[in-house]
Amino acid sequence: MRQRIHFVAGLLLFLQVAAAVAAPPRFNGSGDALSDTPATAASTVATPGPAATSPAKADPPLEDQATATDTKQATPVQSDKQVTGTSETPQKKTSGHWFWNLFHKRATDTPRETTRKNAGDLVNTDKRHKEVYDLLQTADLHQFEPGIDAIWQVKSSNVMCRMSLQLPNYGYVEFRQGVAQPLEFAMYVDHPPAGSGRVQVSSEPPRWRHYVKTKDLGILELGNSDRAVTASAEWSRRLLMELSEGMQPVLRFWDAADASDDVEVFLSAIQFQASLNQFQHCLGQLLHYDFKQVQLNVLHFNPDSSKMHKQTYQQLDEVIGTTKTDKGIAAINLEIYTYRDGLERYNFRLATRRAQAVRDYLIKHGIKEDIIYIKIHTKSKSQMTKLGYKDSDVYIALQRDKQK
Repeated sequence: MRQRIHFVAGLLLFLQVAAAVAAPPRFNGSGDALSDTPATAASTVATPGPAATSPAKADPPLEDQATATDTKQATPVQSDKQVTGTSETPQKKTSGHWFWNLFHKRATDTPRETTRKNAGDLVNTDKRHKEVYDLLQTADLHQFEPGIDAIWQVKSSNVMCRMSLQLPNYGYVEFRQGVAQPLEFAMYVDHPPAGSGRVQVSSEPPRWRHYVKTKDLGILELGNSDRAVTASAEWSRRLLMELSEGMQPVLRFWDAADASDDVEVFLSAIQFQASLNQFQHCLGQLLHYDFKQVQLNVLHFNPDSSKMHKQTYQQLDEVIGTTKTDKGIAAINLEIYTYRDGLERYNFRLATRRAQAVRDYLIKHGIKEDIIYIKIHTKSKSQMTKLGYKDSDVYIALQRDKQK
């Protein structure tokens, strides 16, 4: 029991000593530490500095001590340091005990300077890199790029050459040229624009050619159909030249239901030269193909007969192949001339049977019925001789669509 009492008493004594040691020191106005007892503090304040080394004197009477004490308390305390007239100059505080300095940081000599600026002093400037949204002044921007794996696909035939590039989730663009047709560029979209407008076309360098400047090529028309953009032969050659030089043509225009969104369509020049070589090879073959040579075909029949010859079948096969290949053919006209004489009715019926035989053969081999037209002309014998037509022949005239 006594051991426990001694232990508790020792613990309390240790805590009191620790609290006294860790207590923060007191400071006077000059920054010097004061002692713990009032008597020591009074003697420290009363000592003027140089007089502290004078010899000790006898204690005065109690009344004189009281009077001297009052006089000392009324006298202002003077410090060795010079006190300036500004309050911004900080004074370094000194601690009176090493234990206090061990766990507390000293105050810095100078305060930390900070710069503050009012909101009205901030000035906006144009000397910065503007984002695309700032340039277009729109909230929504839709960009369509073919991707690094996209390749221009070339499709060639005897009458048409095509080179197209797919635009994911939007449509495709295409260069094409057919027989007796100029070079043409077109953009087909999955969802037609809200209305017609203008397309700004520029030629921009790819990201790895940042030292090349952007060129403004001009304005194209925007249509509100699946075929949104159509360019002339001059425009098409210009775009082909920019792509062959490694540039990236960009088409910018308004789109969407309310025409509030901007669209950017990028044409890739990656691996373009190989596709261009194939496209030009196809164009070279078109030069040797003359549409006028197959535009008019003459089918011969025996007199008073609607049965076709073997040579007639070969001619019809050529017409069928040309029509299936050349998508620009819009009509096949079967024209027959008959005499105007006493057998006019008979001649008309014979001409009708010949035309129907040709028509049935074309339909049987995949030609659409709605593009086949039968025209029977009745002329006098003198007129037929003058025009050079024969009543036993069927003339097949192919007609192209100027819009295609």
